[in-house]
Amino acid sequence: MFSSIGSSIAELLPYSYYMRKLFALFLCLCPALCLSAPNAPVEYSYIQEQGVHIVTLQEPLTSNYMGQEAIYDIQFQYNKAKRLFLAINIAQTGSESYAMQLSGMYPKNTQGMVRISLSNKQFLGSTSASILGDKVISETGDTIGVLYILVPLDKIYSTDNNLVRQSPDSIRNYAIDKLASSNILVVRVNDKDFYMQNTSSVTAMRSLLSVLQDKTGVNLLTGTYSDNPVSPTRIKRNMAYTSYNNFRNIFEAIKKYGACRLTALSINYGGAMVFGNGGFSASGKMPADFATYLRLINGSRKYIEEINIAENGAFVIVYNYYEYFANGIPDNFAKALSNVSVLDHIYSACFNVKGDWAIVSKKEYVASPDIMKHLDAAKKQYGKPKHCFFTDNGISIICAKGVYTHNVPEQLLKGLQSIPWKPKTIKFTDNGHYVITNDSEKCHYNL
Repeated sequence: MFSSIGSSIAELLPYSYYMRKLFALFLCLCPALCLSAPNAPVEYSYIQEQGVHIVTLQEPLTSNYMGQEAIYDIQFQYNKAKRLFLAINIAQTGSESYAMQLSGMYPKNTQGMVRISLSNKQFLGSTSASILGDKVISETGDTIGVLYILVPLDKIYSTDNNLVRQSPDSIRNYAIDKLASSNILVVRVNDKDFYMQNTSSVTAMRSLLSVLQDKTGVNLLTGTYSDNPVSPTRIKRNMAYTSYNNFRNIFEAIKKYGACRLTALSINYGGAMVFGNGGFSASGKMPADFATYLRLINGSRKYIEEINIAENGAFVIVYNYYEYFANGIPDNFAKALSNVSVLDHIYSACFNVKGDWAIVSKKEYVASPDIMKHLDAAKKQYGKPKHCFFTDNGISIICAKGVYTHNVPEQLLKGLQSIPWKPKTIKFTDNGHYVITNDSEKCHYNL
């Protein structure tokens, strides 16, 4: 029926097609479904196709919220690559326009951001979930909007910050532990919430995992994870180890693609790099929305102009000349970004934790008072500013006739002296890491 469940939701389409038809018929015949009582056995179906084990809740969960009825069909899928996926199929009946809206959210096989809020006030999230929207016209003429969500449980993030350091097996066990001990309250798919507040998902989760464990022989329900996988003293003592892990994705992507156009560097959150129009690599420590927005821009084939992240996790992404995504940035910075003319072209947009900010565009530059002093000084010394970047301590400004710096690390100064070409972007951290790029996507770096 299909070969491997792990790589793409496209491999689920044949199975999902028949499941969809049966599911629609089931909804028509049983409009008032509810979860079995906690003490009643959970009914399930199980199939195995070419090394893929699929166990599905036979009686879908239902939830009523603000007059909207939602049906949640849950299954677990375990493939021969030893990856476990949680599949949540959400169906809501309604008008033709409503079903079209729901199915139109994801007209193709896409990757998106899914956040599962739990009753223990924690959440599980993924930016690697495969999502497909569709609509079904039942035999009775009812229109049903459906979302198919496939979440890899070895690639999730959570309230627990230590989870980013775990192995895939440990992350999977962490997710299993949470799903089997706390009810799902809300499933957020990008910016749309689906509520499950009137259901008890724990019983179903534990039963399905137990069945899958028996069928596969893999111990799923008693897995453990470590809250402290890496000693903090070891990290402090071995800075090379820490740096490599923070910026490893940039280092490896540059080696693989031989190009780098933009970077974002953070001591706390690692790094991200952009090559070509919108190809990118981002550290697993980056805020989840950061990678999601980069993926959305890449999918829309729009050009990424600038990326930056501050040490508090706030970030900005500029694309398509003047458009932007941002989270946690200073209010005055956000206002200035919104005021950029649609006829202008943003070259750089930067801010820091202290609230300083600057925008350099084709037509002008604007900034907070302290940064404006540096921009004016740079213009007087080296001509029109082309790019500006700063941390909480240092600043670099690329101008038409040279590079202005103030209080930057010694490593960056040596790097600037060693390159034979004119830089287009300069990004650095206060502890001496940097990446310098030019128009041809050549780069010089210290990671």
